[in-house]
Amino acid sequence: MILMKRYRTAIYVLIAGTLFFPAFLYALSETEESALSMYFNKEEMALSPTRYLKPVSQSAENIVVITAEEIKNLNAHTIQDVLKYVTGTFVEIDPGGNGGTLHIQGSSTMHTKVMIDGITLNDLSLNIITLNTIPVQNIERIEIIKGPASSAWGSSLGGLVNIITKDAGGTKPADVTASTSFGAYSTFDNRIEARGTINNFGYYMSAVKYISDGYSRNLPVDMEWFYGKLKFDVTNDFKIGVAGSYSKDRGEPVKPSMDSDNHRAYFVLNADYRINSETSLNGSFRVMEFKNDVYMDTGSFVVDAATLDKDVGGSVIFRSDKSINNLVVGADYDSLVLVSEDMEGGRKNFTRYAAFANDTIVLDKFAVTPGLRYDYYNVSGFFFSPSLGVTYEASKDTVLRLRVARGFNAPSARDSSVSIQSGNILFIPNRSLKVEKVMSYQAGIETALLKYLWVKNTFFLHDIWDSITTAAVQTNVMQAINKAHVIRKGFEFELAAIPIYNTTLSTGFTLVDARDSDTGQRVTDTPRYSIDLGVEYNDKRTFNASIKGHYLSWYTNLYDNSYTFTGDNSFIWDISATKQVYKDERIKAALFLKGANLLNNSLYGYANRLYNGRLMEIGLRAEF
Repeated sequence: MILMKRYRTAIYVLIAGTLFFPAFLYALSETEESALSMYFNKEEMALSPTRYLKPVSQSAENIVVITAEEIKNLNAHTIQDVLKYVTGTFVEIDPGGNGGTLHIQGSSTMHTKVMIDGITLNDLSLNIITLNTIPVQNIERIEIIKGPASSAWGSSLGGLVNIITKDAGGTKPADVTASTSFGAYSTFDNRIEARGTINNFGYYMSAVKYISDGYSRNLPVDMEWFYGKLKFDVTNDFKIGVAGSYSKDRGEPVKPSMDSDNHRAYFVLNADYRINSETSLNGSFRVMEFKNDVYMDTGSFVVDAATLDKDVGGSVIFRSDKSINNLVVGADYDSLVLVSEDMEGGRKNFTRYAAFANDTIVLDKFAVTPGLRYDYYNVSGFFFSPSLGVTYEASKDTVLRLRVARGFNAPSARDSSVSIQSGNILFIPNRSLKVEKVMSYQAGIETALLKYLWVKNTFFLHDIWDSITTAAVQTNVMQAINKAHVIRKGFEFELAAIPIYNTTLSTGFTLVDARDSDTGQRVTDTPRYSIDLGVEYNDKRTFNASIKGHYLSWYTNLYDNSYTFTGDNSFIWDISATKQVYKDERIKAALFLKGANLLNNSLYGYANRLYNGRLMEIGLRAEF
């Protein structure tokens, strides 16, 4: 009964929004329908679906593109602050609000691949990434594929978050942006970035220092991030570039018993050669190192462990762009090493390589995208990932999408290859563990046919088998096994209105029904539904402000309090505002305000403890 009431509440919000918007907007006939292009832009380009820039309107994937301007208007600290507003994504906040992991359409956090500059950020031991360790300063755009992206990127059963960094170069020898902010819980965020072009040489550099006590003063975070990118145009057809980053962050996610320090560094070398007007060749070399130090003292046991991930790899991609088809053929290779004192032997080597191909064939109003990829992983063997997507431009304002894809998730090192002692629990490997597999079906419509309204609706069904779960082998000994067969199905609904007096209204709703197909029981510890509401004002000149509400409901096991869950059945409201206060020929300055959890609702629960936190910040940003 309680569950039905909650679903009814969500449905009432959607119905009210759908009825309210048209009644409000139709009365304002002077508003130009062309303003809908801010949402429905058929020429918007995306790289992630096929690893080749093409219009989103020709991408059958359920894809979201978030631009640098949108990120800037949110005054976000990290990528976690951005993804929590995306319909169909669910951010799970760890204790203290100091870390978060991502569920896409109800998938496990281990099923989402997060990438930046071609580097996979998921750690090797658990295959996860905490979102609050990725600042947004150097991001040009974020591309999110909801559903498996295996036919282009390999292991990514639940989806892909691809972070595209800002390009090196600019219109002047030097453009500099600096910002500083401070707020509650001793929060300080200082950032600087610079970019420019000198002859054929372009550069981009940025640095971030972010510290906070967290929503509880016993749960601090301390992060530093340095990033640089160089580009050199050897000729008009041959360009080379390098990018590198070093970051470190420290947090105490379960104070006073746990302390965590992370260090990450990576380097990428890229070369692009345009063979002729229709074909090009790209090669890249990458090196990444991630070190995690954890200290835990519960009184009954002590953990003092250091884990080191190393990845050396590269990719080669051939692209052909003809009038009716865009062909992409390529290969990836990675040699990985996991080093830890707490695992058997102390060291384990891994090898991954793959070949892939896809094509986008444009036939009048249809765009057909077949794709395939063949992966090898020395832990779990070979896997074949085909996909087929079709888009149909029903009118100049409407696109229909249909996609069928087979995907997989490679088992983590802890599950498949190494013995790890965690407190008084020993995790032993299952060397016969297979990859988790999925057959995914998605269909959707995106339209601006309704007067002054943009609507996007997507239905999805993900059939997952050989799902990995952990089982007790004996007392205090755990092992991963392929057991569950899970069906995740549901839908996403998004609606937004064109700006009226510079004000935009938006809403979104996602419903997920995840069940064990053998027993019919719901899968616990998964998101059930979310509601998003937003109002944004932007005069495009000197002032913008937004207020966003997010409601996230989880299906949890009430008899197991060892998990962390986001939300407390309350809307979480955030606010952001930026006001330009000075501008001349050389300098532009703006004040900004950011408020998180305005109503001071519970952000998460951990072991039957609920933590609250309202975080207000004010800052100054200068461009010169």
